[in-house]
Amino acid sequence: MPLASKTLLFRYDIRNVAFVQRICRFLVNNVGSLVTARKISTYLKSQQEQRDQAKG
Repeated sequence: MPLASKTLLFRYDIRNVAFVQRICRFLVNNVGSLVTARKISTYLKSQQEQRDQAKG
């Protein structure tokens, strides 16, 4: 779990680890840029579409 610390996940009882990791990855890749809820939403939707296409 390189992006989401186990301590953080256990402390806040986060169950959807993959979701938190995707958000962390987005934030790390956009350091220094303006981050909005819309940009995060667009990123997560694009990730979902990529996963859906990979499944076939």
